[in-house]
Amino acid sequence: MELFKHPFYTFIYDPRRRIITFKWTTETEKMQVYDYQEAIHNFAGFAFDNPAKGLLVDLRDFRYQPPTSLGNWRDDVVSPRYVKAGVKKFAYLAPPGLLEKMQGAADEYKQKRGFEEGYFGSEDGALRWLDS
Repeated sequence: MELFKHPFYTFIYDPRRRIITFKWTTETEKMQVYDYQEAIHNFAGFAFDNPAKGLLVDLRDFRYQPPTSLGNWRDDVVSPRYVKAGVKKFAYLAPPGLLEKMQGAADEYKQKRGFEEGYFGSEDGALRWLDS
């Protein structure tokens, strides 16, 4: 069920699986920092409003290049909101290249975030992991 639609992204909820998907669009090439931050905050809010054990972020059409400082902002400000909402697993769906880059950087922050993270090249793989 579609929860929210914006030119830069869509949030989709699967109540049976208790998974919310955050699907970025190619329009993200026009984003500014505040658009990115608003989107991330909105996603955390929807995790509070809809019981979710898992979150899936689909980066296959993501075109924005966020400054590296936003990674720390996300960990310090937004990740605790996911934990408070009861999120146990957070999956990323990314194209080759980006996928490997994300996996390499993930170990540095793994303990800080408070939930399991997985990185996938296929939606089926991400959903199977979130369901497990």
